Amino acid sequence: MNTEIVSKKTSIASEGKLSFITKFSYGIGDFASNLSWSMVSSYLMIFYTDTFGLAPVAVATLFLIARIWDGINDPIMGLIMERTKSKYGRFRPYLLYGPIFLAIANILTFTVPHFSPLGKLIFAYVTYISLDMAYTAVNVPYGALATVMTKDTNERTTLNTFRMFSTNAAAIVIGMVTMPLILKIGNGNMQKGYFWTTVLYSLIAVPMFWLVFKNCKEVIEPPKEQQQITLKESFLCVAKNSQLLCVIIYGFLALSTLFGRLGLVVYYAIYNMKRPDMIAVLMTTVGVTNLISVVFAPYIAKKLEKRKAAIASLLVGAIGLLIVYFSDYNNIPMILIGSVIYGLNGFGAPLMLSMTADCIEYAEWKVGVRAEGTVYATVSLATKFATAFAGSAGALALAAYGYVPNVAQTELAMKGINIVTNLVPALFLLLGIIPMLFYKIDTNFFYKITSEIEARRNKNN
Repeated sequence: MNTEIVSKKTSIASEGKLSFITKFSYGIGDFASNLSWSMVSSYLMIFYTDTFGLAPVAVATLFLIARIWDGINDPIMGLIMERTKSKYGRFRPYLLYGPIFLAIANILTFTVPHFSPLGKLIFAYVTYISLDMAYTAVNVPYGALATVMTKDTNERTTLNTFRMFSTNAAAIVIGMVTMPLILKIGNGNMQKGYFWTTVLYSLIAVPMFWLVFKNCKEVIEPPKEQQQITLKESFLCVAKNSQLLCVIIYGFLALSTLFGRLGLVVYYAIYNMKRPDMIAVLMTTVGVTNLISVVFAPYIAKKLEKRKAAIASLLVGAIGLLIVYFSDYNNIPMILIGSVIYGLNGFGAPLMLSMTADCIEYAEWKVGVRAEGTVYATVSLATKFATAFAGSAGALALAAYGYVPNVAQTELAMKGINIVTNLVPALFLLLGIIPMLFYKIDTNFFYKITSEIEARRNKNN
């Protein structure tokens, strides 16, 4: 290895170390995010179809239209962040004020108004799209913040491991507590149960975001010569970034599986297994094994490099889902075994976020400017598209297979639920291997490009 690169690695590693409290505080932000996001991913579709009273096709259309708006909204947020100047930095101000609006939108989304069917549909559009916008205004700056907290690629993996640990901890809480809480609070009134459960989650989330704001600082700034990047330069940081494209496709396929299945496993437990009590068990099983798996992400990434580790996580997840798909609906032990194996693919999630941060350096190396906001907003948009695609496709598939809410399902409908909950997600994970075969930013290459970037800056000073 080139001695200059070795020296550079040592320098960056020593300068980029983060304290435990900083990592913990950053991670807790994703717990807060998922008190909204996981709630929406896991329960919004069944809330809309079985409690709010929307047809599956109407839900699918709503999800798709909301994502079309995201196609405009997320990149705009990225551009706004990059041009933000405040005493708190470019990203942190949004973590101070945005959570309040997110809490309000979250509560309204899980509210059932006493309107006409058309009025309720309009209400659903307004509240859900508002929630999406509020989530963008908080979560895109939150995600981008990690890219300016340290230059050390290993610390970035560790930082995002804390984040994904909190993500899975939130998923466990949502899986274990939410439905029992809804039933307990509602006492037979599902509308009341959903509303007050969401109020509780929203009130918990706000101070968690404020903890991120307090303890996580922006230490990496754009080069001094880069006073204001143009729209063209922001666009080029994405358009000329082949490595980012690999990460986006990988993330889209992996997250389509994750978030799509979250919303569908409820149907699988209620109508295929005929065991509503298994909702919490299935979600908790996956959440706990994900949580355990995430802890090992930094070690696996160092041992295998991020690309190979990501491929391994995809294979593990696919095997687990195929076991569930081919299991009899009454074979609880085999379904749980498949769920455990599926959950063990969790170490792949921090890698995606860490690779996104590395792609910002790659963009600066290729284009000559840093565009953290635009790059992260593009990845965030891909994440939302994955969620919407999975939710919309799942809802349309349920309708196509003859799903009818709150009644015993036909054999065809149960087959459809099994396919969209387990088989299709497994195939998506296997397809996710393809873009990772073209991802080339390993440790040596990363430090090579950061060394060249540093040399270029020194030359310009």
